[in-house]
Amino acid sequence: MPGLICSGNVQIAILDDDGAFKGFMPVKNTVQLEIANGDNNEKTRVSKQIESFGQALDTVYTPGASVLTIGVDEHDADVAGMSFRGEVTKITRAAQTDVSITVALPTAGTWLPIGDGNYNMTAVSVKALDEEGVEGATLVLDQDYRLDAAGGMIMKIEGGAATDSVKVKYSAPAQTGLRVTPGTKPTLRIRVYGRMKNLANGKDIYVNIPEAAVYPSTNVDFLADSFAVATFGGPIKSVDGKPPFTVDYL
Repeated sequence: MPGLICSGNVQIAILDDDGAFKGFMPVKNTVQLEIANGDNNEKTRVSKQIESFGQALDTVYTPGASVLTIGVDEHDADVAGMSFRGEVTKITRAAQTDVSITVALPTAGTWLPIGDGNYNMTAVSVKALDEEGVEGATLVLDQDYRLDAAGGMIMKIEGGAATDSVKVKYSAPAQTGLRVTPGTKPTLRIRVYGRMKNLANGKDIYVNIPEAAVYPSTNVDFLADSFAVATFGGPIKSVDGKPPFTVDYL
């Protein structure tokens, strides 16, 4: 009889609050797919008779819910959304050309953002503004101010000619991406489908979990020294009275 050690393609779907299924994410590199039997609730009827006092007359075990633990060592917006229990939405920003914006620089040596999402800026010029907002001289980079064009930040240099407010003119490329807004989902309802191959005998195993209520159990360390594993766990639900999960050995 073979042992069990598997490779597998595992897909995860985030279910709506009403349990609606809208499709699986692309296959993630899943490093843990574990199903644990729920704790048994023991009910024992004990004898009170003289001859058999304290002996078990009947014992019944009522099984608890099985528990899923799933771990993924990829990190993208989908996995981050699960880790932060949040929504993932699209970001689309049009290209910007010769945009002007006023930025307050009251304190030298402090980085301040040039607007929201102004990343990878090009063709940047900075002019001083007087108290009435009238433009003055063009300021000199690394003499009057410092610029982080990739991060969209500006800093006034002590002793330079930058005033408390400056007019920044810049261009920026179009941007598309995904944004995670955390904490919008107290409980993650997921569906899991795994097509596994038992390397001990080459046979296929199909794991189908229609619904599990899980919670992230690991932190997200963006500066970890090794690849992070995002782990989620929680009880597997029986949907509409059907088996909570199935495992097909083919």
